[in-house]
Amino acid sequence: MTFIYGIIDIDNFSFYNLNNSFESGNRLLNNAEDLITEQLQPHKWRRLDGDEFLFVILGTFECNKLMLTELMCNIQKKLTITLSLGLLESEITYDFEEIIHRLKHNLLIAKNNGKNKICIDYEVRTD
Repeated sequence: MTFIYGIIDIDNFSFYNLNNSFESGNRLLNNAEDLITEQLQPHKWRRLDGDEFLFVILGTFECNKLMLTELMCNIQKKLTITLSLGLLESEITYDFEEIIHRLKHNLLIAKNNGKNKICIDYEVRTD
């Protein structure tokens, strides 16, 4: 089976909090959480910490890219913020720490390349 593991990060969230208020930031997080829940159902996801959300989707990126790009577009349109995503498509099962490490690495690449991007790493079983 192939899974997509992913991490979502709200771009410039700290800046948003400083310029609006922590209450406004909390409302933004709750609204983002509602949209993520709506878009990613019935897939598994949870808030990791702060403005990061972790998810796992059954299937390939090719099969799910429309859903993920629609999530990014809907959040940008409805909340006027952007998201960066770090993804790992894999047929191999990793421990939680390894998944988080790889996702955060891909997220950093997405952010360093201008934010509002998706960076994906593919890993295919070769045995």
